[in-house]
Amino acid sequence: MKFGENLYNLRKSAKMSQEKLAEKMEVTRQSVSKWENGESYPEMEKIMKLCNIFHCQINDLVHENMVDIDSLDEDIKMSVVKFKEEKQKRLKELVMQFIFLQELAKSLQQ
Repeated sequence: MKFGENLYNLRKSAKMSQEKLAEKMEVTRQSVSKWENGESYPEMEKIMKLCNIFHCQINDLVHENMVDIDSLDEDIKMSVVKFKEEKQKRLKELVMQFIFLQELAKSLQQ
């Protein structure tokens, strides 16, 4: 488990100090430091609060392969963006097909 590294990366991405995170979490800065260094782990309630602070899911905190997108090569970033655009385009197409089928079903019922 890479909880400490993931927490560190999320905190740094948010440009937040350990002190500021500790304040939001209502713990000491030393607690945040211990979490990041793997010396201790927060309670589940605190993990949920971290997810709210960083607008992430639990998996983003505990998954071993979390990657900071800012550290990726530009080509890889563009591939991720392109993939997301293609996924959105496909989703829009499916929605349009669904609407068409819905309208067709309505007209057949009349």
